[in-house]
Amino acid sequence: MSCPCHKAKWRQLKTIGAIFLLDIIADGLQLKIDLFLTKIKHKIAPIAAEILLRRGSAQKIEAHSGKKLPKKNKPKKQT
Repeated sequence: MSCPCHKAKWRQLKTIGAIFLLDIIADGLQLKIDLFLTKIKHKIAPIAAEILLRRGSAQKIEAHSGKKLPKKNKPKKQT
């Protein structure tokens, strides 16, 4: 039979090992999440740039012509 102090040490080592393993898993998941977000960012960046360019062009046209460009949004119904 092993003494209680050895059982306590073994339990403590298992706990430390489990915490270490969870830390490694969390780091791996964080890396996967970071890579996924990077992929999304690379796909969305050109679209966002195009939207910003179009918005900037529309604002320049408004500034030079003095007229407001029509918005594509539907008017809100007043109740």
